[in-house]
Amino acid sequence: MESLWIILLTVFLLVGGCSEGEKNTGITSNLMDGASLHEKPEQQQEDAPLSSLVSNIAAVCRSGQVFVTWGENAENTSDLKVYMSDQPITAATIASTTLLTDRHKAHSANDWFEDSEECPKASGPIRGWIIEEGAPPLAREGGLFVHTVTASDPANLYFAVLGDSQDGSDLQSDLNSTAASVAVATAPIEAIWQSTGTSPTASGKPLAILLHSHQGRPSGSLTHLVFGDASMGWQEGLPIKFKVSVLSNMVVLEPYDRVWINRRLGASETYIAYNTLYKNIESWHYGMNDKIYDSVLRLTGTPANYTERIMLWMLDWVQAQYQTDPQKVYAFGASMGTGVQRLVMKNPERFASVDLLVPLVDFAYEEGAESNAKRLEACCGNVDLVCSDGVPLRDRLDLVDFMETEMGDLPHVTIRVGRQDGSVYWKRKPPYMYAMQQNRHGLIAGWDNGTHSSAMRYSITAFPNFTDYNWHIQHFALNKSYPAFTNFSLDENPGNGDKTDGDIVGFMNRGLDWNSIVDMAARYEVKVFSTHPDTVFPVAVDITPRRRQLFMPGSGSTVNVSNIDGSGSTIDTKMLTVDMHGRITYEDFEITSSAGNTLVLKLP
Repeated sequence: MESLWIILLTVFLLVGGCSEGEKNTGITSNLMDGASLHEKPEQQQEDAPLSSLVSNIAAVCRSGQVFVTWGENAENTSDLKVYMSDQPITAATIASTTLLTDRHKAHSANDWFEDSEECPKASGPIRGWIIEEGAPPLAREGGLFVHTVTASDPANLYFAVLGDSQDGSDLQSDLNSTAASVAVATAPIEAIWQSTGTSPTASGKPLAILLHSHQGRPSGSLTHLVFGDASMGWQEGLPIKFKVSVLSNMVVLEPYDRVWINRRLGASETYIAYNTLYKNIESWHYGMNDKIYDSVLRLTGTPANYTERIMLWMLDWVQAQYQTDPQKVYAFGASMGTGVQRLVMKNPERFASVDLLVPLVDFAYEEGAESNAKRLEACCGNVDLVCSDGVPLRDRLDLVDFMETEMGDLPHVTIRVGRQDGSVYWKRKPPYMYAMQQNRHGLIAGWDNGTHSSAMRYSITAFPNFTDYNWHIQHFALNKSYPAFTNFSLDENPGNGDKTDGDIVGFMNRGLDWNSIVDMAARYEVKVFSTHPDTVFPVAVDITPRRRQLFMPGSGSTVNVSNIDGSGSTIDTKMLTVDMHGRITYEDFEITSSAGNTLVLKLP
């Protein structure tokens, strides 16, 4: 292409082209769409020759991030290299610069989330990124790289962009190398509002994070865009989109789980053909291999929980931006979205409860023809790869093992599953429920003989509906205790994991409810009810007060406990010992009438 331009230019000059000082408005302006920084004709600058891969480079720092933009040859298909330095980047200085990436995709200014050729279920408008609220979108054929400023960065920075096969001799000031430095400083990263009008406000409302299922996408428009730092992806500056909705009773955060990987996966890398269609893939709300960009390197790369880090950042940002109640944070997910439980259980101090529909409870499960592990192979690699902290990915993904060993307070869990689920499999669900019961964790569970698409998709008396926000708001908060129920006398039997063993339809802790919690240094009370439709009083259940705030007797100490019925009569008293994990469990607590019974714990 370069030699063609030289020939054309020579002929043009011989026949009397532009005189000296005149602006060339001929061939180059027709060939260089994408040379401008924004999609407005009045903002276009003089076009560079076709031989110039990158033109009109510019850099601006906002909210602790440097947005480097450029025009790009419309015919470019090669990756680009982005450089950073504290001095002008020239042929003489390029050897001492920092190479930020050597695999930046062509035409990276295109908002691929809204481009149906680049992303599933994209609804448009097809445009470049909007990188500042109220600003026009970038030209789609241009380029964008976002660098997050670190404490070790110099106070003033220069940037340059070269093609994959170019070197320092191709650098030209103000064309592909910034002539002026940009002053930078560390600051909290900000998400960028993407919709028209102004972002809605809220104050003091609860916050819910809701994760979509496999091949899903949050409905409606994705309202915010943010570019990740180096800890949030295999390359820094990866774009992330999410949706925030302000409801009457709740602020709802919905991340979109697709990550750009700069290539299409090969058929040998994934059993799901859907994963091979785009240069971005699902991370199963977990993360991906740090070498995902290369089909060979990923085989020995490190699986990293990038997406979990992103979601924690989103939660922090939404809580600050929308001034939500930090004590009332809830998590919801269906199918692939039940990966939110991993996030919740690894960060129990941040979530009041979690609500799951047809969940995976062991993402590493493999037995016979059934395999959950193969789902993660596309993004993370083999589940036996070791994470950066030395823990095998297989162990990190197994929530059954986690529940069997975790004794401390956890967010309350509600799950709904189906025995005939051929997608997330029934086999590991009973061991999960037993582990929750054994270690006295808060659980409400329901199952039927349904499939992945039909299980528990209906309202059930005395059992909370999926995403019933009000139910969670009324029952759980980080600064409020709740009773964990186990061994309820009306529980059905889920069996041993075989689809034909145990009760085909059943529940654990259905209809158990509570109110009137008193949580003081010397006394704890909770009133417990049974609203199960099959209740014939009395019924019995083990009760372990969880997430106690003030009543905190030490391990090994004794506590006076009593059961007071609805008429105020004490029907049982005993002494209990606080176990080595700080738990106090009243076994076989009787509920004797619909008026409920009160459990009272007092220091001797």
